[in-house]
Amino acid sequence: MSKIWEYKTYGIPDCMFYRGKVPMTKSEVRSITLSKLQVKSNDILADIGSGTGSISVEMALAAEKGEVYSIEINPDAVNLTKRNAEKFGIANMKIVQGKGSVVIPDLPKLNGVVIGGSKGELSQIFDGLDHKLVCGGKIVVNVITIENLYKCVKLLKQKNYKEIDVTQVLISKGEFIKELTMMKSQNPVFLITAVKS
Repeated sequence: MSKIWEYKTYGIPDCMFYRGKVPMTKSEVRSITLSKLQVKSNDILADIGSGTGSISVEMALAAEKGEVYSIEINPDAVNLTKRNAEKFGIANMKIVQGKGSVVIPDLPKLNGVVIGGSKGELSQIFDGLDHKLVCGGKIVVNVITIENLYKCVKLLKQKNYKEIDVTQVLISKGEFIKELTMMKSQNPVFLITAVKS
């Protein structure tokens, strides 16, 4: 258990992560993503396109007896992930710099995967997961464009995944202006969840 985050729930506040200029999955979306992944304490997991590592950190806290592979190509993001892992005292995470499609063949069998970024190689990533995601393993893909939503659902159907589910998440947060409160929306995110058959 982390000394900084002693709770058994997801949703570490965004302000607790080092961020820099690297995109980060916001706390509420992260919570829903990991709830849909249904992490067990001894799971072997991968976070592909991990950005700041916020999802990887929360995965590692949940899979405390397992292992997390945090995969990211951007060197600045890799450094932030390392800093965030150190901050939260994460010992069960391996940070791998590289493209998901290239790194996947070297991974062990996986119980679950989150894809937060694919660098346009979603199809190649799914091809790699054919051999690495165990039967019954869960996948959660977070996308922001309709085109990637379509491509992802099409790939899941082609590869005979079951229990395909699409959820659109739109989070609004209160912003205080003098004595008033205005709700400010974040970008909507599509969460595509499926189980490997």
